[in-house]
Amino acid sequence: AAIKERDKDVGDHGKKAEAMIAQAHAEAAKAQMELYAYQISQSTIRAPYDGILLKGDLTTRIGQKLQLGEELHEMAPNDRLRVEAKVAERDIQNVKLGAAGRLATDALPMDKYTFHVSRIIPVAKAEEGASEFVVYGEPDSAEAAEGHPDWRPGMAGEIRIDVGHKRLAWIWTHRLIDFLRLKLWM
Repeated sequence: AAIKERDKDVGDHGKKAEAMIAQAHAEAAKAQMELYAYQISQSTIRAPYDGILLKGDLTTRIGQKLQLGEELHEMAPNDRLRVEAKVAERDIQNVKLGAAGRLATDALPMDKYTFHVSRIIPVAKAEEGASEFVVYGEPDSAEAAEGHPDWRPGMAGEIRIDVGHKRLAWIWTHRLIDFLRLKLWM
């Protein structure tokens, strides 16, 4: 409409100002159209790797504006699985890098897989009233490292990490003694 108005006013010398205004409106509309095309091209979501979507149902966010850098999805790679464990604050001092461990998933409780501790995040997270540390492990077997056919990212289970040999009396009493030391300031 702005272009038609401009073309009509260009022929009339008395309406040069209106023609320039119509030209400016046409350029503004074109710039806005290019901006929308750019924003649409940037709105395409592409993952940096093939994987499985763990979290991120955007159907509830249709029509909402999102902030730059806001997490939309959580994905896990298909090709290499790793163990992520939460270790209680009272037990983290016993876990060392390279320590061996065993994993049994809830879905496959009879299958045990070995792994070794590859990373300990040194910051505790408060979850469900307790502080926990996140510990990552790498599977030892080639089958587990490449992904067991029945494994899926996000599976839960139980792990046991070897922390060395302790006397039976220490195993039975160390938590009680630690609790008493804390309460009595010994």
